[in-house]
Amino acid sequence: MSCESSESSVALRGQSTGCEPAFEDHYMVLQDIGAGAFTQVKLARHLLTGEEVTVKVLAKGASNFPFLSEGDTMVGLDHPNVIHLFQVMETKNYIYLIMEHSGGGQWWDLIPETDGMQEEDSHRVFRQILGAVQYCHQKGTMHLDLKPENVVVDASGKARLIDFGVNTRFTAGKKLKGFWGTTL
Repeated sequence: MSCESSESSVALRGQSTGCEPAFEDHYMVLQDIGAGAFTQVKLARHLLTGEEVTVKVLAKGASNFPFLSEGDTMVGLDHPNVIHLFQVMETKNYIYLIMEHSGGGQWWDLIPETDGMQEEDSHRVFRQILGAVQYCHQKGTMHLDLKPENVVVDASGKARLIDFGVNTRFTAGKKLKGFWGTTL
């Protein structure tokens, strides 16, 4: 799944992009880049600055209520290996999480199928992911869905942790109750 944009993939204003006018007044959707159980992920361009951003669109509803706190969690995170949240827009039907666009694709897609990743590169990426997780834990946040699909790479090759949709807040020394995350 490519995150590259091109002029041919630009959604024209007036075309249905699945977004509301309040969002489209500020952003132009370029292409769909992913989807989750309760979300759509889009590449968009900020109309004022021209900057490409990743937008996670969460439909409001009773079934996905536990996942609507992602924006609240991400607002408090500022680490070089955690994707940066720029803005949260809320409308009657949706929540839009506007985040920086990494530009380098998913980490999983960058691992060569035949030889795998070189040991030096895998150590570097693992240290970066570990640093992001440690930072989140220091802030009282557990990601709860760590997997290769939730790590992207920026243009300079730095690993970035994404998708805090099933996160939880915790207090050090207290046990969590329940189970979250992807079962594989």
